[in-house]
Amino acid sequence: MMTDLTVSQAAEAWNQLQDAVRSQVPKESQTTPLLRWLKSGHLLLIGPVQVQARFVAKEHQYEIRFERFGAEQGHANFEATPGLVTKGPEVWKLKPTAGKLEVFWTIDNGPEVKLPNSMARRIVDHLGDYYRAYQLAPLGIH
Repeated sequence: MMTDLTVSQAAEAWNQLQDAVRSQVPKESQTTPLLRWLKSGHLLLIGPVQVQARFVAKEHQYEIRFERFGAEQGHANFEATPGLVTKGPEVWKLKPTAGKLEVFWTIDNGPEVKLPNSMARRIVDHLGDYYRAYQLAPLGIH
């Protein structure tokens, strides 16, 4: 049976999800692109382009925003070439739900429910997919 969580339980589950994602990041890597966790709640993929999965929690709403690195600061550090098409952000709205022993996560009210470690793997994998799509967007390849 699944139930809604209290505010503090949901916040703790959010922290556990971020810890699970952080554990997916290699301690040292020489490969490109590089995967890095920033203390500010950003999973960063660095290569010829830089994209992030930004963890946003506000008013008991949980989102993961897949976007170019620094997008939350607007265009202060980013200037696109006129006419260049870039990939826009993707937003996953997450809802934590309590099971008997574990917290499960649902993406955008969908039927898919994931344990924190499975969801962490899915986030890391999707950031890789977003990275590739972001690289190909200026070429018109989707």
